[in-house]
Amino acid sequence: MIKRKKCKCGCEKYPTLGYKGYYVHHFPEELETKKSNKIITEKSKSESLKVADILFGAFIKRRDSDSKGNVTCVCCGLTYNLKDKRGEKDYVVQALHFVSRGTYSQRFNENNVHAGCSTCNLKMHLEPTGFAYQRYRSFLIDALGLDEVQRMEEEKNKIGKITKSDIEFIINKYKTTKNDK
Repeated sequence: MIKRKKCKCGCEKYPTLGYKGYYVHHFPEELETKKSNKIITEKSKSESLKVADILFGAFIKRRDSDSKGNVTCVCCGLTYNLKDKRGEKDYVVQALHFVSRGTYSQRFNENNVHAGCSTCNLKMHLEPTGFAYQRYRSFLIDALGLDEVQRMEEEKNKIGKITKSDIEFIINKYKTTKNDK
């Protein structure tokens, strides 16, 4: 039996073929680019997208909360505090996307996303046309109008892509709005 060695960087992952004993994202040439005698580490597109999602979600929660950090869920109407947790680490208040995050043209649309509870977010995921979805849709029709809601719903069927520069723009936009409100 051949014993597998772990990545040369010292992490607990196993090396990827063709990366000389390193896990693919830990390979020195993948991590570092030399530019004018400075070493710059670059994030992958998926890592940048995670950062953009976190910053955008935090913005939405701050936008929809009152001065005490309370948020009323757009689906069920119950009020929660931003600090409330389910279990040890899962926060109750989440950013609810009317049109799912997989539709990149609507993923960072502020009209498409509102703060709500994790229960309603799960219900919207499990029952895409269920009660929580209908309540959210009614909320949006009252807030934005039927034409805008139908336009957002039509976006589901369009194939869209997001570029690394789009993601960086979003990160910079929501980094600067961090302390607003």
